[in-house]
Amino acid sequence: EKLQEPIINLDDSIIFKYGEKFISIESYMQDVEIRYTLDGTEPTEESYLYSGEIIIDKNTVLKAKAFAVGYEESNTVTRNYKIRAMKPYASEDKDTYIDSIDIFLSSDDLDSTIYYTLDEDSVNDKSNEFKPTHLIKYS
Repeated sequence: EKLQEPIINLDDSIIFKYGEKFISIESYMQDVEIRYTLDGTEPTEESYLYSGEIIIDKNTVLKAKAFAVGYEESNTVTRNYKIRAMKPYASEDKDTYIDSIDIFLSSDDLDSTIYYTLDEDSVNDKSNEFKPTHLIKYS
């Protein structure tokens, strides 16, 4: 008899990088070992043994499978979790300005990189990279 697939409490999701997400996995049956991987590889009987919540704090492909003596292993359950950085903050010099303005960018996420443009183009990782030691002079 084939085991039922494990149940993962969070479907594919975008996780905002302000803290961590805790993932739990369950089985309908008793005495089942749930094995999982976090790198997208197929779980085997040598993979991590699920024993409590899994912390997701980076882009992750979680795969889980149930194993039990006397049963055929379950199908694999796969979940894709994407981490999205928090939006940066912009602060400007409160003084009156005529020709230019000083703008400072910051983020609550200390590991993120902030990119910016000075026109109406979309921002991407090819845009200007903001260095925390510099102000943006906009005129």
